Amino acid sequence: FIKRLEFFAAMRLYIVRHAQTVENATNICQGQLDTKLSPDGIRQAQDLALRLKDVRFDLAFTSDLSRAYDTLRHITEYHGKTEIFIIELLREQHKGDFQGKCKSKRDCAIFGSYHEFMYPGFGGESMYHVRDRVEAFLGVLRKYENDDVRNVLIMSHGGPIMAMMTYLNGEDLSEYAKYKPKNCQIDIVDYEF
Repeated sequence: FIKRLEFFAAMRLYIVRHAQTVENATNICQGQLDTKLSPDGIRQAQDLALRLKDVRFDLAFTSDLSRAYDTLRHITEYHGKTEIFIIELLREQHKGDFQGKCKSKRDCAIFGSYHEFMYPGFGGESMYHVRDRVEAFLGVLRKYENDDVRNVLIMSHGGPIMAMMTYLNGEDLSEYAKYKPKNCQIDIVDYEF
């Protein structure tokens, strides 16, 4: 599943959500827990790697959480010379006390405007915190503006991807939900600084 948004730019971003984890399949809130790919997730990552094997990536950035890095590792089997950067700015939203717990409709009902909801507990973030991290990451990309970098692979998580897509489209963060990615979904964005 590939969704393309055109910005007539110098740098093409391949923004990918990691492959499925056991927690994704069992409806467990992961946040910044360091979880592993499920057997289905490994197959998803391998299929994604085949779909992207002919794309020449100049750079690759990944969240430091294992589910993102392990998905990227499958892709880079076909891209041995691609420089990889592991960056915490691409981590999933920290979900405080909810991390490791089963999601439920009751829990979702207390959120109200989710993008404004601040997860309770140590480290808990709102989507505004995530968007701040995404903007900082895009600042890192700007350092490569004059380096003839054309194709950039970005491996991240649902929260940062939704925040990034609203930012790149000049939209309010309240529009985040329409960009909710599936596991191994690719959003291709031509990005102009």
